[in-house]
Amino acid sequence: LLAEACGANVDLREGRVESAESRATMAIELAEGRGWTATTAAGQAYLTLASVRVWTGDLTRAETLVDLASSAAAESPDRLLQAWIAMMRGRLLMLGGRPLDALDALGAIRSLFDYPPVHIAVPTLLWEADAWLALGEPERSRAALDVPAADGVPDAALARARLELADGEPDAALCELDAFRRTDGSPFMPFAACQALAIEALARDALKDEAAALAALERCLDVAEPRGQGGVLLSYGACVR
Repeated sequence: LLAEACGANVDLREGRVESAESRATMAIELAEGRGWTATTAAGQAYLTLASVRVWTGDLTRAETLVDLASSAAAESPDRLLQAWIAMMRGRLLMLGGRPLDALDALGAIRSLFDYPPVHIAVPTLLWEADAWLALGEPERSRAALDVPAADGVPDAALARARLELADGEPDAALCELDAFRRTDGSPFMPFAACQALAIEALARDALKDEAAALAALERCLDVAEPRGQGGVLLSYGACVR
């Protein structure tokens, strides 16, 4: 059970969505068949499968899986698992149009760690920045990104590009995208390339360059569809759809 749950998590982080889904499903079937659902490994498997469902846009099923993970972790002392549950709740609340509740969920992570590990800290700060932006607080969104944990993280440039776009500065957004693409390190989020192309399409559209916008959107779909990342585009709203 533990081997499959951990393997599914690794597959997810490296963008192998089909393998992550298969291994997480196998782990869950094993846990439910053997009565091992109240374990950390079962919680990990539920969360991995929830993440896959978010990527594919099935938010209802993702919420159910997060609830199952929370039940599995009820007696667990594993703070990383508790933090992952809080992150997933925050993400789902954001996608459901509830940014203030998302901030509350993400804020719970601070009660677990003084200094969260990078794989917790980075997604948290990125989603907090998104939440503040959704609340119409661009300066607080920028402040969320102006922390040491964001230094050298390519994904932070994507978040800043979204901020520039929201501020009506598509040229500045494209500059941030250039910075993202020039960064030596690999993006933290496996779907960052898809996000970058979605932002580029919106920026080109804002600049009235319809041909370039459509080309960027087509490349975005070429990246998203075979990788099962269509649900990632939900956060970009009706303009992309």
